[in-house]
Amino acid sequence: MRAGHAAYLEGKAIAVGVDELGTLRRAAEVGRFDSTPHGDLHEALEAVRHGCMSSWKRTPYGRVWVDDAK
Repeated sequence: MRAGHAAYLEGKAIAVGVDELGTLRRAAEVGRFDSTPHGDLHEALEAVRHGCMSSWKRTPYGRVWVDDAK
């Protein structure tokens, strides 16, 4: 939980959502992630996981998508 909050404070958090798919959807809605090259959000989520440059932190508020490259 602390890791997710620390990532948010450090500006590494891309988005927060109930689950990973919801977090990805929220990131796309606010312009922090471009999902257009992918057929749907499930394909986009697999691409994010395959890139191995992000992590998902669990908090009491949901999942935090963290950009590990920053």
